[in-house]
Amino acid sequence: MPVRRVIAHLDADAFYATCHELLDPSLKGRPVVVGGSGPRSIVTTASYPARRFGVGSAMPMSRALRLCPDAVVIPPDRELYTRTSRAVWDLVRRRLLDAGAVYDSEEDGPIAHLEQAGIDEAYAELVQVDRPLAFLRAVIAEVRETTGIQLSAGVSPSRLISKISSDLEKPAAFVVLSREQALERLADRELRIVPGIGPKAAETLAAQGFATLADLARADPGALVATFGESRGHWLARVADLTVDVPLQPVRQRKSISSEHTFPQDVPPDSDESAPLRDQVEKMAVEVAQAARRRAFRGRNVAVKIRTGDWHTFTRATTLPDYTDDPARITAEALALWEQHRPDDPVRLLGVRLGAFEHVERRERELAGAQDAGGSAQLQLPLDEA
Repeated sequence: MPVRRVIAHLDADAFYATCHELLDPSLKGRPVVVGGSGPRSIVTTASYPARRFGVGSAMPMSRALRLCPDAVVIPPDRELYTRTSRAVWDLVRRRLLDAGAVYDSEEDGPIAHLEQAGIDEAYAELVQVDRPLAFLRAVIAEVRETTGIQLSAGVSPSRLISKISSDLEKPAAFVVLSREQALERLADRELRIVPGIGPKAAETLAAQGFATLADLARADPGALVATFGESRGHWLARVADLTVDVPLQPVRQRKSISSEHTFPQDVPPDSDESAPLRDQVEKMAVEVAQAARRRAFRGRNVAVKIRTGDWHTFTRATTLPDYTDDPARITAEALALWEQHRPDDPVRLLGVRLGAFEHVERRERELAGAQDAGGSAQLQLPLDEA
């Protein structure tokens, strides 16, 4: 009998607003609205206090301020969001690797069963994890403690049900539904709760008497095809009984981490002005070491990339006898490569790369003799946490 899938949809609560609250704790509990301040600006997101006034994403900022005159408007900060998102999903990815929630690629080795669907949401496959709900609660707690971000979770046998479930009891939702439970709980919900059914489609369906999932379940598939086309019509019919699903597409583990710098002017390598070249190699080596450590990777291959003023580019690398994430060691290897291969011509660009990774915590677990978590028994939802 095939193993049933256990899919978790993880969604960060009020992600953008929370990022700003973490930078400025005085914003906590206040109605925060993220977006531009111009006359035609729209709301990117709003904190939960602002949402209680009716403020929502994609709303014109002018209307948001009419609804909530005391709102604190903050301009978007993409760098802040990217940095925070990376911290969240790198941590989740490491815990999945630790728990054996992986698939094995001949080219890349073990890859975490995580598909990031956006800067603030991701899907995880947990069928290989022992006691998946307890595991998920622990990961969510660690994310909150480490990054300050609260994740809501929906858990089910499919992406669609999990996606809908994670939004049912926000914030800090933790909703577990089988397909049968979802059909019962969602029967009277408006069709807009389904990702992919927008306002126009919902309006068209409502005009035909299909305002809820239960209504859609009674629809004639042929009529849906006639109205929405072959592909869309059949998709709607499958939405009605919550059988729409697609496999996760985990991001392949990156093979290397690199840092590059282009100088505003070409720098002669053998003059009194050459100190910036060595300093830059050292700085970039530390950067890649720290980036690898944040992702719980160690590498064996250190490389230096050099581009001269005439755009001649070459890379020189060395392979270490063992894996490392030590900034001092990686710096020493990168500087040695630079000294051995620095060109006679002025330098336009320098880069440092660390590659040939192993995952630290997974490797330490293997060395300690931990058993492989794969091949777990069939799981039935709702899942037992005991």
